Amino acid sequence: DISSSAVEEACRVVHEYELDNKEPIIFQNDDLSFDDEELYGNMFDYIFSYSVFTHLPPDRIENLFYNMSKVLKPGCGVHYSSYSKIEDNGYIMQNDAFGRGFRYPHQFFKELGDEYGFQVNSIDFNENPKDNDIIEIIRNPGSSTQ
Repeated sequence: DISSSAVEEACRVVHEYELDNKEPIIFQNDDLSFDDEELYGNMFDYIFSYSVFTHLPPDRIENLFYNMSKVLKPGCGVHYSSYSKIEDNGYIMQNDAFGRGFRYPHQFFKELGDEYGFQVNSIDFNENPKDNDIIEIIRNPGSSTQ
């Protein structure tokens, strides 16, 4: 995450739910490059991102898809939140409580998934407090690292 308070909360949750034995890697990353020392040589089964994609412009999301293709094991996935309930192929930039936010059509993520070897699915999650979508991307089993 780019927020130190979010990283602290993630560490608290890991400890609360006794997930320490899973050896999660939780760290702060400002550039989304996945080139940090914490990640060298690691491949991940799962990545979770909440309220990150909604604050990134299109070029940063494309960079994120590229980098996730480098560190996510084939057949494994990512869950992230997005506001993707718009119909056209453009995106909407809006000012929100955190400065700026973006809404993308689902097709935007599908096209990036096709380019970087992911299957992209919306998940029906009725209890989302912010009414944004939960998107699942699964790295295609036959895809190679970009």
